[in-house]
Amino acid sequence: LLDAVGAEIERARAGSTRLTIVLVRVAESSLVDSLVEAVREVTGRRAYAVGPTAAAFTLPGQGRANGLGAVARVGSRTTSVGHAAEWRPEETPAELVARLLAESRPDG
Repeated sequence: LLDAVGAEIERARAGSTRLTIVLVRVAESSLVDSLVEAVREVTGRRAYAVGPTAAAFTLPGQGRANGLGAVARVGSRTTSVGHAAEWRPEETPAELVARLLAESRPDG
């Protein structure tokens, strides 16, 4: 995930475009395959495993609202919840991923 986000940030910087990353989570690890398939079907994007019950994906050229829309569309196909974070130009890939993970914690 971190390598993919880094590559997307470089493209966003070069093109002066937006970038959002999204994390979606299911309750049981046995459901993660259907989650990954739902991400692919809804967004056409590759999903990256984030632990046994979550997947993350990038949305180049799109803002946080589009990311939340993708969360809703994925959630309509599988029982999942999610969060989106839009890249800030001063953020490194690690900072963006860390912010997404912190915001997606149940107590976050």
